[in-house]
Amino acid sequence: ITDAVGDLDVIIAQYANQSVGDVITVSWAGMDAQYGPLTTADLNRSVTVNIPNSLIVSRPGTDLVVRYSIRDKVQNYSRYSPSVLTTVYARGSLLEPTVEGTQSGDLFIDDITDGQIEVRVNRHADIATTDNIVVHWTGRPAEGPFQDFSTPPQQLGSNRFLNFQVPKDVAEVLIDSQAYVYYTAIPAAGGVAKISIGS
Repeated sequence: ITDAVGDLDVIIAQYANQSVGDVITVSWAGMDAQYGPLTTADLNRSVTVNIPNSLIVSRPGTDLVVRYSIRDKVQNYSRYSPSVLTTVYARGSLLEPTVEGTQSGDLFIDDITDGQIEVRVNRHADIATTDNIVVHWTGRPAEGPFQDFSTPPQQLGSNRFLNFQVPKDVAEVLIDSQAYVYYTAIPAAGGVAKISIGS
């Protein structure tokens, strides 16, 4: 899906012991959206939990885990449901960044000898010289929580491109999984951020 999709609905099938007072929490790539407490009108049927676009936009990437849990009115928690995986592509209008040292989309960590991975952002007609550009490196490790890393902002000025450094240890967390790399360009005076295509 793309982050232009708007809000999305996640449908939770009717479950055993569905009761008034239950609260359903959908975890979308580690961020939560809730429905409830359930009323009598919600019982004996499936429940639709709305995932706002603001949450979807905040977590572009591949193999995002979506699952849910239930808390009843006396604060008992269920285990998480089985997970489904989804991919959210940033609807960027800016060119995708280049991750130096990648070959066919793969980054070989052992080839990084200086402790930094360079991500290049090239000049684009829609990037103002004073925009604050931030590179985002996100992903879900094989084990552990979702990872988000953002570089300090830089301004393009008169440069043809900018190089950003991502620490090697940030990338190492995502060995055997996938990183999603993109950047935002935020007007210096404030306003709506422009976003790149991801790589």
